[in-house]
Amino acid sequence: MLDCQDHIIGSVEEGRDYYYGIYIGYDDETLTDITIRNCEIRDLSRGIEINNAENILLKNLDIHSNLNTGIRIDESRNVEITGSNIENNNGRGIALDESLNINITENEINNNLDSGVEMLDSMDNIIYNNNINNNQEGIRLRGDSSGNEITDSIIMNNNVDIEISSWNNEMCNNLIEGNTGTGNKP
Repeated sequence: MLDCQDHIIGSVEEGRDYYYGIYIGYDDETLTDITIRNCEIRDLSRGIEINNAENILLKNLDIHSNLNTGIRIDESRNVEITGSNIENNNGRGIALDESLNINITENEINNNLDSGVEMLDSMDNIIYNNNINNNQEGIRLRGDSSGNEITDSIIMNNNVDIEISSWNNEMCNNLIEGNTGTGNKP
């Protein structure tokens, strides 16, 4: 477990292109059972990168002002992101690529220059009880992303609310207001 105790992981100089704040991954084997909590991660290229891992908990994080993505999860499963602020990143807030059973719950995902949450070829994920506001796109599902649930979230004031170019995804009990445009959604 990594408990930052509210310390900062970031560049000394704003806008420097150091790559990751935290990287979890190993090419030859799957890393498991890792908890990261109480960290502020800022002014890097990507805040957190998770690759080929499972049973990961990201809790009470403040990830902001990164040059690219706040949190990127690639080829991983059983990851929970909860109680965190993922804001003001110059790319996506959270990006999933070929990942399974990712729970994104009770987060503030705001003011990212690309999607608040984006999934590519990712299945059986849950977006529950989040505030997703003032992003280019609130939520974007593309490729073979299916079996995902988007429930009880507030999706407001994005340029596009929810863009879904995949199938078999469920949305219910969301508050969707004040978005400039609307994407393809069921």
